Order: sequence, then structure tokens, then C-alpha cells
Amino acid sequence: MATDNVNQTADSEVADLFRPEIDETRRMVMLQATWELTALAGTLPDVVAFTDSQEHLVVRGIAARVRDLAEAVMAGLGDGGVPTRDIERKVMLRASEEMPHV
Repeated sequence: MATDNVNQTADSEVADLFRPEIDETRRMVMLQATWELTALAGTLPDVVAFTDSQEHLVVRGIAARVRDLAEAVMAGLGDGGVPTRDIERKVMLRASEEMPHV
């Protein structure tokens, strides 16, 4: 358990070396883009008529993925309480056990 805390602290310090400072204006522009992506993802399934074809399901899947990626960006920009590992897992579509340890 203590080793995990040391590793998390070390990982955090290394990550901070590569994380550029983001000023408030830039952060708001990036958040605006993610909000727009989320809105588009919510609208996209309505663009394709619901039929027995797979097309509607594919569009719904794409919309869900766009929304997930937008949420990952928002979490990375705004919520320091979300561990990077959780965001990475969402982006890479892998279970945490499958993620390579950097």
C-alpha cells in the first residue's frame, strides 16, 4: 500500500514535467469544444432514421464514443480528482489490468 502511494507520487511528479500550464482562456476554449462535441454526440443518432439496418446502431456507437472522448478531455482539463489512469482507460478502451505500466 505504501509502495502504491510512492509510485502515485512519483508518477504525478513525472507527469507534471510534461504538463504545460493552461491559462484560463485556453481552458475555456478547450472546454467549449468538448461541450460542442457532447452536443453533437447527442444529436447525431437522430440524424439517421431508425430502421432495421445496422446503420443506426453504428451511428449511435460513434456518437457514444465521441461523447466518451469529450468527457475524458473535460476530466483531464478540469477535475484533478480523476486519476490519469482512469482517463487513460476510457480513452484506450482497456481494462486497468490490461494497461501497460509506465
